[in-house]
Amino acid sequence: MFPSTAVTVGTGEAQTDFTLGTLPGDDVHWVTVTVNSYPGVTPLDVIADGTPDLPDTVTLVSGNNQMDGVGHTLNEPLVVYSEDQYGNVAQGHNVDWTSGDGTFSLPTTVIDAGGYSSTQAILGPVEGGQQFTATANGHSVVFDATAEEHWIERIEPWKVWPGYPDPEAADPCASFDFEVDYIIPDTGQTQCYDASNNAVICSSIPLIDPMYGQDGHYLQSTYGQHFYTDNGDGTVNDDVTGLMWQQCPAGLSGAGCATGSVATYNWYEATGTADATYNPGGAVDYCGDLSTGGYTDWRLPDYHELLGIVDYGQYDPSIDTAVFPGTPSSHFCSSSSFVLHPNYAWRVFFITGHVWKNFDKANYDNVRCVRGGP
Repeated sequence: MFPSTAVTVGTGEAQTDFTLGTLPGDDVHWVTVTVNSYPGVTPLDVIADGTPDLPDTVTLVSGNNQMDGVGHTLNEPLVVYSEDQYGNVAQGHNVDWTSGDGTFSLPTTVIDAGGYSSTQAILGPVEGGQQFTATANGHSVVFDATAEEHWIERIEPWKVWPGYPDPEAADPCASFDFEVDYIIPDTGQTQCYDASNNAVICSSIPLIDPMYGQDGHYLQSTYGQHFYTDNGDGTVNDDVTGLMWQQCPAGLSGAGCATGSVATYNWYEATGTADATYNPGGAVDYCGDLSTGGYTDWRLPDYHELLGIVDYGQYDPSIDTAVFPGTPSSHFCSSSSFVLHPNYAWRVFFITGHVWKNFDKANYDNVRCVRGGP
């Protein structure tokens, strides 16, 4: 839109103003300039690019009326659509996100080529209704959300404390006591394998593949992974199970368990159980007589507890040797008797981490003592 005729001035120049139309895009608008009465002069085309006008409307697309726990990021992004006054997408302009309740992953976003703009909303710390507003060029739309105070993510059994209310009480959020015989640590297996036993990247196995669901797929949560604290006094805390372990196997001691030589005991000697042939009068009580770390309540672990320090991501020995140095790749006896044959006990083989039942209690084996637990 412009005056269609202009007169040249003394310098030979002619000038007019050109107003772009309503369509945005490259090379959408053009002007053809001709010189009257001189048909031999080649017409000149002046081409202009149209950019979108400022946003004139902001429309809510998706993400409204979500619910989650206080302080949580809403599962779905908040999405808006914007057009200019001519009905064109308002590409390239900013959308400002504000809230008196929560926050955003991106407080300012840009309208894309499709006219859309989005961000993730994070609920504030107060329970109840919360609002999140998108604004572009003074035009706004409001998203509603609900924050729940008691949003349970998981229950982590740890200890049983007396005095909790009755679990059947009317208050659904009342504390209750529960008992867990064994807390099972993670296996330590981080590698995945295909059907031909080839090592592969875990994420390369599709969800529908029969090989999906290996231990290596479940590393996103740290809960249950092996966590130890070296107490510097010959003891190690298992921070998952709460047990305290003798760091060096029987017979070894000192830094890196480099002092001494590995000693073995039969089941009766390791547990302090009297036997007329194998431990007369209970004279030997290896774990019971141990005073490592200043503690005197050491005992031989049962096989569940012993399996808890196996690291199936390691081999020969199948244990974290930075935490438990000097561990031989051999059998360690447990306190667990074999029900079918009470003169046999379960033992764990620390070259591969598997468990054996055919261990005669009279045989000699490696010992590592434990304290705490049930």
